[in-house]
Amino acid sequence: MYDIVIISGSPSNASNSHGVLGYTRRILESHALSTHLISVRDLPLKDLLHAQAESTAVRGQTELLAHAGGIIVGSPTFRSSFSGVLKTYLDLLPDGIFAGKAVLPISSAATLSQIGDFEAAIKPVLTDLGAHKILPGLTLLDSQIEWSEDREIRLPDNIDHSLHAALQLLAQNIRK
Repeated sequence: MYDIVIISGSPSNASNSHGVLGYTRRILESHALSTHLISVRDLPLKDLLHAQAESTAVRGQTELLAHAGGIIVGSPTFRSSFSGVLKTYLDLLPDGIFAGKAVLPISSAATLSQIGDFEAAIKPVLTDLGAHKILPGLTLLDSQIEWSEDREIRLPDNIDHSLHAALQLLAQNIRK
């Protein structure tokens, strides 16, 4: 069992949201929380497109989610919502899979006008999956996310502080 399972709904390896989720994972592990990253784009395309919820790959990830203490769901913000590949994956999950788990939404957005769009779009889906403890989400503007030459994420101090606070709240909610 993992303390926290992170679902990356980014369709790209090099996306800001995926990078932030990797950075988030390192923070959690530095605080002795075990994590597992589900990168939806790495699941077999055939399983996603043909709604193969019982495929070996999808079923294996579903088992990890079922036993997690908390879940982070992340995606870039697209057209006032989240990625289609993330929605396709979430649609394969069984009803109630997020019941009793703290869930933290994290997204990246290109513009200020998109702040809040991801959270507004994802909350009903998370609720449908049984989530009752949806923590206040965090959206980072793409302009706030800086990549170093060695492909590490750097965030401004105030954003980094907000991310740490959100992760601390998540940790507190899975330890109860």
